[in-house]
Amino acid sequence: MKMLRTHQRQGGFSLLPVALSVAIMAALATQLVPLTSRLQAYTFRTATVAGINELAAAAKVFYVHPSNHNAWPADPETLVEGDFLAGFQNRNGFGYPYEFAVVGDTLTITTQVRDPIQAREVAAHFGGLAAVDGAQVTVAWSIPGAEASHEALIPRDGSRDVYGKLVHRPGGGAGIALNDNDIESVRLINASGTVRVRSPNALGLVDADNGAIDLLTVNDIRITP
Repeated sequence: MKMLRTHQRQGGFSLLPVALSVAIMAALATQLVPLTSRLQAYTFRTATVAGINELAAAAKVFYVHPSNHNAWPADPETLVEGDFLAGFQNRNGFGYPYEFAVVGDTLTITTQVRDPIQAREVAAHFGGLAAVDGAQVTVAWSIPGAEASHEALIPRDGSRDVYGKLVHRPGGGAGIALNDNDIESVRLINASGTVRVRSPNALGLVDADNGAIDLLTVNDIRITP
């Protein structure tokens, strides 16, 4: 009987490491499932963004091709059939197709993703070009060449610095000289550094950092050096 009881105790002890291993594996699996899901969603989003960019690039090449007379493609299949995007499979990372629509001169590329959260994540890659409607993402593209033209413009919201000379116009007026692209009738100028005001015979400095000058009227520049 003693030998039997000893054997039972030894058998019981031999199961403990196994039980601990199973518990540890279960805990690790519980943590790995969310991580795997996040990595999968990231991969799907990346593939979706890449697909939109590929379609847009091919559509612009299609647009400027002489045989297409400055027209956008009707759908992704048109690009594939015309050898503008060889081997492209019309489905995003989540398995949904891309759709084209033309509104005026703008091409929109729309696709669906898993949920609104994923849609916002995809749209974030395209900034103001993208719009979200539920789980759908729509990205708008201007005709080729418009991007370069837009870069030459001066945003009215002050998001881009403007470098030029503040000038006094004959007859009493103010403007900014910008390499033959002058801005006339300048009303408000915000400066975070030193402003130089040049008249025909003198050069004056205005220190704008300390906020000492709230308003500068330049219709009649008078400078005391």
